[in-house]
Amino acid sequence: MHATDADAGENGHVTYRWADETANQYGSLFDIDAETGDVALKSTLDYELQHTYKVRLHLVAMATAIVKSYDVLCIPYRTVHI
Repeated sequence: MHATDADAGENGHVTYRWADETANQYGSLFDIDAETGDVALKSTLDYELQHTYKVRLHLVAMATAIVKSYDVLCIPYRTVHI
């Protein structure tokens, strides 16, 4: 995930975090880097249980007043047999 803010300097800095419902439901499976927005797998996924994960994250821009936005990211999962 990558977001930008047109403001200059520190006011243009954007951080990322899971929305509460996503953190509660999938926090043991996925991690998000607050600075880069990179999503990482924390645990093994089971394709038989779930094929796609729909997660919600907050994008926080550091302006004069903190501005929160959100986006929904769908993470498709496919098995690969080697």
